[in-house]
Amino acid sequence: MTRSVVFVLVVVLASVSLHAEEEGTSDSGFHAEWNVEVAATNNVVWRGFLSNRTAALQPSITLTLGAFEINSTSVLEFDGRYCWKEHDLQLSYTRPLYERLSLTAGYINYAFPAVEKERFAHEFFTGLSFEGATSVRMLAFQNVGASTGSYLSLELSHGFRNGKRLPIEAAASLGYNRRLFIAENTFSDAAVTISTVIPLGGRLSIAPEIGFSRGLNRQYFANYVTGGVRLAYGKHE
Repeated sequence: MTRSVVFVLVVVLASVSLHAEEEGTSDSGFHAEWNVEVAATNNVVWRGFLSNRTAALQPSITLTLGAFEINSTSVLEFDGRYCWKEHDLQLSYTRPLYERLSLTAGYINYAFPAVEKERFAHEFFTGLSFEGATSVRMLAFQNVGASTGSYLSLELSHGFRNGKRLPIEAAASLGYNRRLFIAENTFSDAAVTISTVIPLGGRLSIAPEIGFSRGLNRQYFANYVTGGVRLAYGKHE
């Protein structure tokens, strides 16, 4: 039942978004667009935890309707064959505060189809973003329900462009875990990534990425090298 409702919601929002994109931004300033991506990665590291030990595919669709955004992402783990391990449904609202500063708040529903008990997890989040030559995001996540705990993150990103060469983006993040699946409060992970976007024509692009996640408390977190490529259809710079 839940999957059917989500499917219908995505189809309806996609139809509205396509209609809006054909007609452009309305006189009231309402903007709509949609993006589809498929990422192939060597593993999945989530907030310092190794979520997938094998290669994974992560298809996703994002619909933006004005200040609202809905994202549906699945994780397909490969271990001889692909297995649907996880589905994340994220709803968010972003409000400009001052020039390049904005406030975001939202909700994430995590579903684990292969698990019999505690198949769902719920999380609320909020944060501030500053868009500039170096962009900064500060986010706070709070789990509710059967599993509690929170996670705080600080993210920095900077784009490098040199004439007609491909753009390079470097990003870094620092995470602090407050009893989210662990027994104490601690700095959890520091990560860096480097990526680029290669236009393939029209709205189609491909983006290779490599990264490193360092565990800051070795009792719970280890070091991981991540890498993958993302095929996207939608708006790109």
